[in-house]
Amino acid sequence: LALYRAKGDYNTAVGFSAAYNAGNQTTAIGGFAGWGLSENAQSNTAVGYASVGGSAAFNSSNGDHNTGTGYRSLQEVTSGQQNVGFGGYSLSNVTTGVGNTSIGYSAGTGLSTGSYNTLVGWDAEVVGQYDNNSIVIGKGARGKG
Repeated sequence: LALYRAKGDYNTAVGFSAAYNAGNQTTAIGGFAGWGLSENAQSNTAVGYASVGGSAAFNSSNGDHNTGTGYRSLQEVTSGQQNVGFGGYSLSNVTTGVGNTSIGYSAGTGLSTGSYNTLVGWDAEVVGQYDNNSIVIGKGARGKG
């Protein structure tokens, strides 16, 4: 069922319901990876179960140029763009944020709509879900831009 309803071109998908309805230039590897992406979502890369819109409502994620690698990374993204999450659950609750980068298991899970944050380290986190322009480095570190 990978790419089952995909309308776009240049897509690659491996896994149950991966990139099910994806737009153009999507790569999805893993069960439900990219599942919530709509045909309007462009140039997304999802590697890992339910990554990049995998938990968003079906066909509700229109974000472009997002990359999520790891179990449920960027799973809730809806209109967020240019986000990069590397590690299980990284940026898992980002919905509309733009330009966020996280590296590490559970890094940035408290972020929802904030933008231009960099989080590095296991469970590195911003103070509020709407924070912008923060740089947080270290295991369990918290910060506000």
